[in-house]
Amino acid sequence: MLGAIVIATLLCSIAHISTAATLIRYARDVESMTRFYAEFPETELLSEAESGSRIRLGGTHLWILPLFDKPDSTSGSPDLRSAPSQPDQTILLISVADLERASELLRARQIESQPFVENGMSLLRFEDPEGYAVGFVSASSNYAADGSDPAASSSDAPTTSPAKDGSNLRSFRSGHTEMIFTGGLYGIWMSTAFPLAFDVDDPQAYGASILVGGSAAVYLAHRFARRHNITSGQAGFITVMAHFATSQALGWAAVADMDGEDVALAGAFASLGALTTGALIAPSIDISRGQAEVLGSALAWGAWYGLSYALMADANETGPPALVGSAAALGLAGWWTAGHDVGAGRARLVNLGGLVGTAAGFGLDLMFEIDDDQQIFALPTLAGLGGMVLASHLTRNRSSHERADADSSSDANSYLGQLSMTGDGQVRVALWGRDFH
Repeated sequence: MLGAIVIATLLCSIAHISTAATLIRYARDVESMTRFYAEFPETELLSEAESGSRIRLGGTHLWILPLFDKPDSTSGSPDLRSAPSQPDQTILLISVADLERASELLRARQIESQPFVENGMSLLRFEDPEGYAVGFVSASSNYAADGSDPAASSSDAPTTSPAKDGSNLRSFRSGHTEMIFTGGLYGIWMSTAFPLAFDVDDPQAYGASILVGGSAAVYLAHRFARRHNITSGQAGFITVMAHFATSQALGWAAVADMDGEDVALAGAFASLGALTTGALIAPSIDISRGQAEVLGSALAWGAWYGLSYALMADANETGPPALVGSAAALGLAGWWTAGHDVGAGRARLVNLGGLVGTAAGFGLDLMFEIDDDQQIFALPTLAGLGGMVLASHLTRNRSSHERADADSSSDANSYLGQLSMTGDGQVRVALWGRDFH
């Protein structure tokens, strides 16, 4: 069991986005340029050498190459023409939840910036060491986020300074709600399980434990999500880890025929360990909401298919196959998400296809009056698998980076975009279709 948990955790922790847009910046001093971008939050230095470096900024790979050097296509670098003699006029936009905090970050690094509002966008413009324009943009800016390329004439839209009181800014932490819910749920569970494990008989002790433990867990989850600006995908990752570890601990303890107190103790410690480990890992990984949905779905479907196999094979025990199936499915999902991304909406539709197929299989059992205990699960398992395959095929054209509607109050979106000032005075924003949740 421990080996399965470790393997699945490692596979989940390396989940990342493999489909990324690419932006090139040429530098006379590659090392200084690399340090400039790598020191911003939510960035990852993927490679660094004299021939250039590569940094991941959300869903975008930023290549920093020596000025006038022509990239070598055989080394995996983008095959582009020689660098221009002057920096282009493209602004690299990085969406942030709070421009005031972003401004404090720039001041701390002694980087001069200029705040303004242009065509409905609250921007904080500054330059990198090579003179390229970079801008922090407020996540609450009102413009398209569907991958389109809207254009608006700068002469038609007024340019004003941002509100001094920050009223045009809004804090955005899309994983905040789920993190609080998960913390509260497991806080209540552990507040009940630990007294039960230690054979506490006093009802007032249970009440006090639940009152204090549940409230404390909600507060700690709230503070954690705010401090680390947890995304919806990261919150989902922590939730999946907690579900997996708790179910495995409870399941294997029950299979081992432990006493009820020992089963509760195993489950409580597993929950505490998984939440702690997840809190340490999640802030440093880049995982989308869709990837978290895939991991959570694999956990449930693996248990279901393991249970179905045990019932069809007339196994003596149904617990071990379900537990092994859950761990194996999560491991495979972790391996798959390490190289692929999927929109949260598509993941849910594939889940729906599996549920509809499974229900249809049971419906066919009733229609054909199948009453054999070993055969009754055959149709639902095959129909469920077929439903997921069909749903996956029908949704194949959906954007792999569609925006997840994870929180009804979190309608702001985060992305990297490219804003170009064209010769005719227009402002064009090209979104690269990557949402962070």
